[in-house]
Amino acid sequence: MSSNEIHRVLSEASYLLEAGRPAETLNCLRRIPVLADDEFRIERGSLRAWALADLGHVDQALRTLEPLLEAHPLSARLHGTLGVVLSSDGNLERASEALEQAVALDADDPTTLANLALVHERLREFETALELYDQAIDAGADIDWLLERKATVHAELGQYAEAKSTLRRYLSIEPDDARKLIFLATLHGDEQEYDEAFSCFARAERAAPNSSSLRLNWGILAAQAGRFSVAERQLRLLRHIEPRSARVALLEAVVHDHRGEIARASECYDLAVNCAEAGDVCLFEDTLEMAIDFFARNGFSARCERIFGAAYGGNACTIELCESYRCAVGDRVEHATWYSLLIEAAYRPGLREIPDRDTTGAKQELTRYARNVQVVARNRDEAIAIVTALLRRMGEQRVLVTEFVSEEPLDGAHIGVYEIEPEAAVYGTETDSRA
Repeated sequence: MSSNEIHRVLSEASYLLEAGRPAETLNCLRRIPVLADDEFRIERGSLRAWALADLGHVDQALRTLEPLLEAHPLSARLHGTLGVVLSSDGNLERASEALEQAVALDADDPTTLANLALVHERLREFETALELYDQAIDAGADIDWLLERKATVHAELGQYAEAKSTLRRYLSIEPDDARKLIFLATLHGDEQEYDEAFSCFARAERAAPNSSSLRLNWGILAAQAGRFSVAERQLRLLRHIEPRSARVALLEAVVHDHRGEIARASECYDLAVNCAEAGDVCLFEDTLEMAIDFFARNGFSARCERIFGAAYGGNACTIELCESYRCAVGDRVEHATWYSLLIEAAYRPGLREIPDRDTTGAKQELTRYARNVQVVARNRDEAIAIVTALLRRMGEQRVLVTEFVSEEPLDGAHIGVYEIEPEAAVYGTETDSRA
């Protein structure tokens, strides 16, 4: 096979991968024989590893990259691909290290800069992510995707004016993106700019009239604004799109809540929680957050306990949910400390797992897991007591606090859990030397 033919096959494989067709990418790469040219070997290996990771075969992807990295330790392409593979498996710290190495070797590659920014965003290191997204834009990366990510990061930082400006810039390129129009509408709603929000919803309606997300968000914001005729219209349309769904129950609960109909709202929130499924992560988290906020505001502490238990089982103990839970069941103190802890407990099904893999492909019998838990307490002893008692109440076995990662003083706070990371690193004892 000539160099020109190899180049054409690699270009086709790259196109298939970018189009979200990893299985076809692997089939395409099989047309290329064993390569002597280093540049082609690196590109073929990178595309193969990326495609394998997209298919969920992370161990195979890592084994593909390992000999190539040993032979070409200064290849920015290989280090960048390693970072993407590790990131796809949730190993964000190692992914960051690999992508940093790639940037050190090639500081102007827009794809590597964008991938590193995304890893920092997932690590909640938002200021660093913003800087890297700007560098990626300057280096020539696809601006529409980056503007979308920048807007999200600005919103996470509470920089709503910048988030709205970035979204408007994005929508000048993709004017019919209903999802981003809904996002912009909710940002306007957060600042009680209801006319602007409803204008965005109307644009989204023209682009995606059967969007259940549109109907839910529009209805919630209309209820919050006291525009109940609009909220009721969205509820009717949502029932038509998704009869008897968690979204319908949630919107009905919000409407009753803002009308002051506590008993009916309580019934609807219970129904929404029962209907929500952990597999739909965003809807599951939103439903539980809004329900526990309602029950905490109205003094239903037993209901808060039940919802927290559902959130714990679904790996959805977010900052917002835990804040409502603390307000419902925790004592308020004048001075406290926020602690970030690492805990260990016995392995169990139902975790959102990050395997403790190595590149040898060793198999393990899983026995333990570790995750980060954050808590508000008066001192370290109380923090340990709160965490261990809570996790045991949630059914965990052999709970240990293994490390205090960081801490920060707080004034005027409720005692209790602050957040539980959804992902857990699982590990155990090696049972086989090679997969």
